[in-house]
Amino acid sequence: MVYAQKSVSLDMASNDNDHLSVSLSTLAENYMAAGDYEVALSLLRKSKKYSLSQKQHRDVFNVLQINNNFSQTFLAQKKYDSVRYYAKLSLAKSIPSGYKEQTLRTYEYLYKSFDETKQKDSADKYFRSAMLIKDSIYSLERTKNIEAMGFREQIRQLDKESASIAADQLHKQNIQLVLIGLGIITLTIVFLLLSHSFIISTKKIEFMGTVVMLLMFEFIYLLLHPYLQTLSHHSPIFMLAGSMIIAVTLVPLHHKAEKWAISKLVVKNNKIRLAAAKKTLEELEN
Repeated sequence: MVYAQKSVSLDMASNDNDHLSVSLSTLAENYMAAGDYEVALSLLRKSKKYSLSQKQHRDVFNVLQINNNFSQTFLAQKKYDSVRYYAKLSLAKSIPSGYKEQTLRTYEYLYKSFDETKQKDSADKYFRSAMLIKDSIYSLERTKNIEAMGFREQIRQLDKESASIAADQLHKQNIQLVLIGLGIITLTIVFLLLSHSFIISTKKIEFMGTVVMLLMFEFIYLLLHPYLQTLSHHSPIFMLAGSMIIAVTLVPLHHKAEKWAISKLVVKNNKIRLAAAKKTLEELEN
């Protein structure tokens, strides 16, 4: 009520008679809801006057709304002739214009007015018309809902595909990063084993060997992860079992590789020390 009154005041202050017709009708609906039908009728008459004088029936929806508000108000006052007069005015425009919600309102006021005056045939006629329009509206709404559901499903599938593509890209990126790390550490170990100028402790080789084993485990796990998910149907237990199988396979290989690398390292370090000792002796003799 408060905002409808503000709207009327603003339209009157700005001389906006087009909108004033709508705001007056809205204010009238508030009085209709409050049961003050005389005030509502006064506002509706003003609204209709502005609607006819300014828009020459161009705003069909507003005209239909006003006429149906008249019918609703007169029905509440049991003035059935007036109900039918405004209802038929409304029907003359609502059917050609396709405003089904307003047509439904009109049929409802007509069949209720004839029902009140015990005119069964006319009441049945307009009741059937009202039900046909209602079925049509609900059928259209159901169609729209089904189309909306289909659209939402398409969006969901697109989101799912986008998430899958992003996950695949992240998976490939992780594999590349692990390969880079594995390559760097492996090349470093090979360089240290083959170098003839560095003496390296076995602890450092053991540490780097452990890093290589962890990187190798991560690399194999990343490669097999999609297949493990498919085979295990995303079961955490089976995924854990797959990880354990990879680890059990890598640990013995790691020990063998570590033993081989340390033996090579000892031989290399001894050669470096022996060469250094010979060089020192030669310098002393000279």
